[in-house]
Amino acid sequence: MPVRWQRLGKAVFSPPAAAVYALLVAAAITASVLRTDLAPHYRHIFFSDYYTIVELGLFVGQVPLMLLHEAAHALAGRRLGLRTRLSIGRRLYFVVLETRMDGLVVVERGKRYLPMLAGLGTDAVVWSALTLIAAATREPDGSFSALGRVALALAFSTILRMVWQMYFYLRTDVYYLVTTVLGCTDLHGTSVQVTKNRYNRLRGRTDRLVDESVFAPADRKAAQWYSWVMLVGYAVMITSLVLAGLPTAYQFLTGVFGRLTGDPATAELADSATLVALNVIQFGIVGVLAFRARRARKSTLRPLSE
Repeated sequence: MPVRWQRLGKAVFSPPAAAVYALLVAAAITASVLRTDLAPHYRHIFFSDYYTIVELGLFVGQVPLMLLHEAAHALAGRRLGLRTRLSIGRRLYFVVLETRMDGLVVVERGKRYLPMLAGLGTDAVVWSALTLIAAATREPDGSFSALGRVALALAFSTILRMVWQMYFYLRTDVYYLVTTVLGCTDLHGTSVQVTKNRYNRLRGRTDRLVDESVFAPADRKAAQWYSWVMLVGYAVMITSLVLAGLPTAYQFLTGVFGRLTGDPATAELADSATLVALNVIQFGIVGVLAFRARRARKSTLRPLSE
């Protein structure tokens, strides 16, 4: 049976289309250099004075962009004749989109790279398009329009998702690309164990060393340097937290509690109270799910009665 959307996949990832994408990215980078207020910055997140609108707007706006990311993986796989499909999963209480490309392992190695990097490339194009929309919709006085502010907020959150791909201690798209290039099977697990062995040697705890010969030769060889790259991933995470995460959280917290403890307008008070309630509910859901998961683990470990 012919694979659906195969022609669309070939068109989307054709050389002419790639040239258009490259021009779009180059134009956005140039615009950001010439007008620095277009460059990614955490302040772009606050496209509205009402924090509830900001939080809900970013959540709703990122869903179709995440779908584009996963659809790019799927289309790149369909281009090769693979029966890829999108699915909905859950990480704790977060709903996530996933792309299954099980047939990719039988494809020639050189042809696997595009399906793996298609999502990251799509994110770059999305950021470029949103940045150019903000630049093209400026007000006569040079300020950003409402559409432009929303576009910049979504552009910055897209950048954060791209940075997340550099968290090398996770199994991200970049990780799967590296394992494919090197011909590894479980580079992540091997690198973690190599790091533990290195740490135990420094402590003199040779009794805790694990025999690394049990791992595949390609994994064992690559893990000698990839274990250090995983530490770079932690450095990237900390840097993004310092430059974006903490300042954003600080502005949210100071703004919300400043309104609650001051003398705000009724709308601002309602906005802050709603935002606090939404986050309390989220953390409550996290606590309930964590408690249920822990209780389920304990029940599976409970010894059987005679």
